[in-house]
Amino acid sequence: MDAKQHRKSLLYDKVPDFLVALRASSAGDATKLALGLVILTASVSGEVRLAQWSEFDLDRGIWTRPALRMKSKKEHRIRLSPRALDLLSKEWALRSGRGDVFPGTVYGKPISDIYGHYPK
Repeated sequence: MDAKQHRKSLLYDKVPDFLVALRASSAGDATKLALGLVILTASVSGEVRLAQWSEFDLDRGIWTRPALRMKSKKEHRIRLSPRALDLLSKEWALRSGRGDVFPGTVYGKPISDIYGHYPK
């Protein structure tokens, strides 16, 4: 059985260059916004890809991740930065604000992978 491969963390001083490259890439808007949220919330991709609008309280700036999806099986709350809230408002404007925050190309499914544009 192969060991699970983990991606290396993006070094802090590399983030600005990565964001410039991401903006210029051919990635779709949902992928770009999802990767931005991964960075801004220090989340793993699955937590962001599977996020539902019902988990967000944009007025209070809180993202409540349900225990069911957490490795620890405990609800987890994240205070969202102003930039994360701005990013989510852009995604809200692109979507209906219901269901998946980052819907994929298949109806009813979230985006499948956001790391195709992540540096190796």
